[in-house]
Amino acid sequence: MVDVIHAPLEVQEAEPLEREEWLSLENEQTGESYELIEGELVPMARTDNEHGAICARLGFALKMYSMQIGRLARITESSGPYYTRGDDRTARKPDVAFTFYTDRVPVAQEPVFYMNAVPDLIIEVISPGNTAEEMDDKIQEWFSFGVRLVWLIFPKSRRVYVYSDNRHAYILTRDEKITGGDVLPGFESPLKAIFED
Repeated sequence: MVDVIHAPLEVQEAEPLEREEWLSLENEQTGESYELIEGELVPMARTDNEHGAICARLGFALKMYSMQIGRLARITESSGPYYTRGDDRTARKPDVAFTFYTDRVPVAQEPVFYMNAVPDLIIEVISPGNTAEEMDDKIQEWFSFGVRLVWLIFPKSRRVYVYSDNRHAYILTRDEKITGGDVLPGFESPLKAIFED
């Protein structure tokens, strides 16, 4: 049994860093990508070409799904932070985030650097530098933020851990299909298509 590390928070008005301020801070720290955790910039694990390819395939599959069902959605990748604790001190950058546009999450009229809206699906693609403790913290935080579905993708073992809550996961292997369940009804993709070289 896993304890929740953060209780759900009411959404508050945050005063997040503007894009230029964030990038300036990152550039001062050797130009690498960082998440903001309790006010501290924490370096993100380095990624490789395969990591990027998997994220691109997933993003494309999700975009096609959105178009096929006729519902607009925002699909982001790891350059955009989400303020997950209701303030401006912690911001996570998921590898892929999928958010249906609704009355709660209206279509953006202009580009935004950060998001306070809660994604429906978060995808994290595991890199060699990720630790089990780090990923467990992220899973807990995403569900505390209100995310309903999290996929952890393991490129080397060709496995996917599917979480519909912060305590339970089931594992899919390369020869199976991944679905969106109740969160993304009708979404289905063979994992072979995601892991193909």
